[in-house]
Amino acid sequence: MGASVSAVCQFCSTTVRRTDRGLENMGKVAAVADTPAIVAVGDTGVVGDQGFQVLGKVQLQHDMGGVWEEWYLGFHNGQWGWLAYAQGLFMVTWKVEPTPPVPPMGQIRVDSTVSLGQRGGYRVVELKQATVASAQGELPFTPKTGEVRYYADLHGPKNGFGTIDWGQGTDPIEVFLGYQLLESQLRITQQVERPHKQLDLEGLTCPGCGAPLKIHAGNRIERVACQYCGTISESASQQIIARQEASRAQPAIPLGSSGTIANQSYTVIGFVQKSTVIEGETFYWTEYLLFGPGLGFRWLVDDEGTWRFVTPLNAADVDLSQYPSAVAFGGKTYRMRNQSAGRTEYVLGEFYWKVQVGETTQNIDFASGSDVLSREFGSNEVHYSHAPVIPWATLAQAFSLSATPPASFGAGDDDDDDEQYPSTTSSSGGPSLAVIVLVVIIILVLLFCGMCVCVGGSGSGTGSSSPGVRGAPVYGGGWSSGK
Repeated sequence: MGASVSAVCQFCSTTVRRTDRGLENMGKVAAVADTPAIVAVGDTGVVGDQGFQVLGKVQLQHDMGGVWEEWYLGFHNGQWGWLAYAQGLFMVTWKVEPTPPVPPMGQIRVDSTVSLGQRGGYRVVELKQATVASAQGELPFTPKTGEVRYYADLHGPKNGFGTIDWGQGTDPIEVFLGYQLLESQLRITQQVERPHKQLDLEGLTCPGCGAPLKIHAGNRIERVACQYCGTISESASQQIIARQEASRAQPAIPLGSSGTIANQSYTVIGFVQKSTVIEGETFYWTEYLLFGPGLGFRWLVDDEGTWRFVTPLNAADVDLSQYPSAVAFGGKTYRMRNQSAGRTEYVLGEFYWKVQVGETTQNIDFASGSDVLSREFGSNEVHYSHAPVIPWATLAQAFSLSATPPASFGAGDDDDDDEQYPSTTSSSGGPSLAVIVLVVIIILVLLFCGMCVCVGGSGSGTGSSSPGVRGAPVYGGGWSSGK
């Protein structure tokens, strides 16, 4: 077992722990849940210039009910580390010894900075507890089903990533540091046979209506919302989670469309309609999940007629010294534009997290010119994203669509009738025809009223203020998954 402390039998799930007196039977762990398998115990691969073998894995369940996996790696140079996958990125970390001093668990908050000495400051992006659900293969600790562990995930300089592990709160603190990497930067050179269903195989059907489901992002997908009947189901087990109306909203860019943006190929795999309430008025907007082979996931957002290309940011790259009035990124200062709560109203297609209608996040948009930087907070984790404008003409060319921009979701009393409301801004960021007509009408009314006062020769003038044109609503960027 090398540096491993325990091993879980693949046949009977019995855990055996190595002690100075020999091997000790520690009982059984729960069966491994049927989840998509990007990496499996027994695989070999290369990260950077280091070869590794996957020795084991642990399944963890977070407090929102989702399950994720972390893989225990044995490197060819004798080191060991951990590999995790979330939101299209791999994270590889190694244990830091001696453990650097870190604050106690109760003194850390999301978005706070933890100083790790010469390694610099790391930003806390997730602060949660996880429950050990199951395990497989060799591990550097003894897994116990149901054991709760407390942790914080961190973002650091140069795509740095880290985890503070407080164990059960009384255990010695462990710190793991490493970095984030794209899928293309990790190569699996030899795969073992996968025990779980391969989602990219032909023949997958909707458990709600039996329609064929085309999975574009393979084993990265957690849930699928059928574009024919709206049924939301688990990708691996195909268990039905919820049912939606079949024709509530249709994407302006059809699911399955493929195109190239900035020399990277993408496929549109998911569609989300969201809403927010500002001063008693409900606004709607739509988000499109893109999958890029070797890159991971990106988003397109229809921001009331202005389309934006959304890229996730490493939180450590965002300067919060002026927060909440402003933030800084890439040499620019972004001023607060608006803030509100975003609610998921309707979904279609594939998603890399356990998406559900009704989930909410607290969102803040900061603007610098036409660029937007967004902060999305929910379930004690935070995500930052950068969203410059992308012209509709660019999207139309990339995905072979009509050059005429589609109608966008806007403000309304409710969405029961599935009305698409006209945008108050054009795709170029200027006023729409509806706004221009409204302004002209107001001017004519004011002129007419002025003429009436002059003709009558009496009466007092009353102040008149034109109705304000509300800016585009806050949007979330969409990455509200767990680990």
